[in-house]
Amino acid sequence: MFLQSLSPPTNLVVVKASLSQIGRYRVEEKIGTGGMASVYRAVLEGAQGFERQVAIKVLHPHLADDKEYVEMFRKEAQIASRLEHPVLVPVSDLGCADGIHYMVMDYLEGETLSELNARYREMGKPFPRGHAIWIIAQILDGLHYAHELNEIDGEAMGIVHRDVSPRNIVVSRNGSVRLVDFGVARQANKGKTRAGVVKGTIPYMPPEQARGDTPDRRADIFAAATILHELLTGKPPMDDEQTEIQRQSLAQGIVKLDLKKLHLKLRPALQKALAIERENRFDTAEDFACELREILATLEPDYEPAKLIGITGMRKLRRRRKQERKSRKESRFRTENADRESAAPKALKSRAGYSAGVHEMVWDGPKTVGTFALLIFLSAMVYTFISGI
Repeated sequence: MFLQSLSPPTNLVVVKASLSQIGRYRVEEKIGTGGMASVYRAVLEGAQGFERQVAIKVLHPHLADDKEYVEMFRKEAQIASRLEHPVLVPVSDLGCADGIHYMVMDYLEGETLSELNARYREMGKPFPRGHAIWIIAQILDGLHYAHELNEIDGEAMGIVHRDVSPRNIVVSRNGSVRLVDFGVARQANKGKTRAGVVKGTIPYMPPEQARGDTPDRRADIFAAATILHELLTGKPPMDDEQTEIQRQSLAQGIVKLDLKKLHLKLRPALQKALAIERENRFDTAEDFACELREILATLEPDYEPAKLIGITGMRKLRRRRKQERKSRKESRFRTENADRESAAPKALKSRAGYSAGVHEMVWDGPKTVGTFALLIFLSAMVYTFISGI
């Protein structure tokens, strides 16, 4: 899947009350939401009890009759269906059931890079440099694949993601890195964005995108470099509390690198990738990725990507398992209460019979054979002791 925002899941009862089934998919819980769609964890139900966990992205109901948004949704699915790369998340199904527009993807259990970075900040620790470089190099691999993708007839598709940001990068529990959400992706040969319309996430977009100009693949390179700068220094090159001020500053070409916090060997690569004029950046994402891997090999020759395994998604998994244990405990408690309530009348009847003169021995002590044997043994010991006296 897809973990678009990965905010804590909303109340499952509330979600299932409004959306419980979409075609062949049984909805389990909501795992994210955005301005255009929500994402749910769901189960594909097949023949003979076959089930597979998936992520299903659903267009918001109030947009279901908007032709422009429906077409954007369809375009995203069309682009994502072609993304056969380990870093990218392809769409496996697209449809409309009972007026609900949906697309289906793999479900990933992990954390977004945004969440992972925030966790390191909470612990007062810097984001590991090796992880940061390796993750961004992986993302650049996926971007290069998308940038180079051709139509079936061989014509270049000209895909630009346009929203490469920490919340759209997922690090799964098995250590894999995935880039998600091609919702605002653009194809060079499939129409143009209206002049002045800004799509993407500030402050990760380049100056030309902030101005509303038509972006190309070098916009994604700039965004990836911005994320790397944030991971290594603690903030992106343009950091302001007000989003509009950030956009205006970027549009004017104001980009401030914190060179003091960057290793000398990293500075030239980031300065090039974050150049104000796109002509001065790396030509391809592949070129930038190769540069980063050479730097990583120099700075941390013993770096092992396998160290990423298990560092993400554990809080969510523990929270889910805790909730499951709580539910099982509550279920057992209710069952035990029911058993005690059903047994109470029998106990009262037995005691009533005893008080009425029915000589019936009622054992209220321990029920186990081992405990009863221990009592007999202790009684024998006492009797032997008394006899000896």
